[in-house]
Amino acid sequence: MGLVYFGLSQLGLRIGDIDVDNGGAGLSYAASTLFGNTGLVVLGAIVILACLTTAVGLCGASTAFFSGLFPKLSRTSLILIHIVVSFAVANLGLTLLLKVVVPIMLLCYPVTIAMVIVCLLDIPIPGHMYWTYRCAVWTAGIFGLVDAASAAGLTASWFLALKDAIPLSGFSLGWLLPTLILGCVGFIVDALQGRLRKPLDYDLVARERNRALLDAGIAGEVSEETA
Repeated sequence: MGLVYFGLSQLGLRIGDIDVDNGGAGLSYAASTLFGNTGLVVLGAIVILACLTTAVGLCGASTAFFSGLFPKLSRTSLILIHIVVSFAVANLGLTLLLKVVVPIMLLCYPVTIAMVIVCLLDIPIPGHMYWTYRCAVWTAGIFGLVDAASAAGLTASWFLALKDAIPLSGFSLGWLLPTLILGCVGFIVDALQGRLRKPLDYDLVARERNRALLDAGIAGEVSEETA
């Protein structure tokens, strides 16, 4: 997969001077120029198969999640809802879709990356990193919001001055250094408070959280119909 993305990046460099609206149009141009109509057919087949497998996996995972939140809805109904919404969003066009999705990704990616890294660090530690999680994720979200606002087109003078003052913001990585610093601060606080030495029963926490959701009526038992 890494080789595939590397190849796509090299292709983008070679057609960078061509005026295209988005990456999809660039791929179509390259396939048509190099292989003619056959290249377009092959590219279309590759995109369909690649997107189909991703769509099936995401639809399955998403419906499994929402089945727990809305147990009265059958799995079939949830799948149909996902299909209709996906069909409507897909017909917005790639250019408009990217304008909406890119700011969201720039907000979500820092939070996700920070959470994954802290989770990996939490594995060899016997205790629980309470403030490490919160400091890293909150900081990533706050600074990721700056990159997201920039991608959304915010051009106010005060905002541009703020963005330029953040290291690595020109590469959409303005969240990286603050997240590392605040994550280390949270880790030190956890160490000083003794949390890193006290084991945490994750199964007990999960059971208590699920029970709280059930008592609040937010989630329900998964029925055989939705299983």
